[in-house]
Amino acid sequence: MDKDISFNGIDTKTITFYGPKTNKGDLVKITENCKVEKCGDDDEFIGIVVSKRGDYVGVQTSGYAELPSTPSAFTYGYEKMSSTGSNGIQKSETALKPRLVVKKDSIRDIVGIIL
Repeated sequence: MDKDISFNGIDTKTITFYGPKTNKGDLVKITENCKVEKCGDDDEFIGIVVSKRGDYVGVQTSGYAELPSTPSAFTYGYEKMSSTGSNGIQKSETALKPRLVVKKDSIRDIVGIIL
């Protein structure tokens, strides 16, 4: 069944920020005017760096993403989550924005979410 279902392209939006210390794949947070940095442990993230050119990065802020996690920690539906500090996600009691969990893959240790 999984191979016949795709969430790619759902409302995907990318915003350009200044992010000289970030890399592709980093979960990021806004730290200054138009600037992002890699999230630390338990930081709420605004998105994922999907491209980099010089000191500027494209950050995916909506749409579908698969991120490293412990799938059993999440339930399907809306969950509050934060960064692990190593580009993975974890449940969070303090996060403000819930994300929609649509896929859990315990073989690859990833969770599919709608940002």
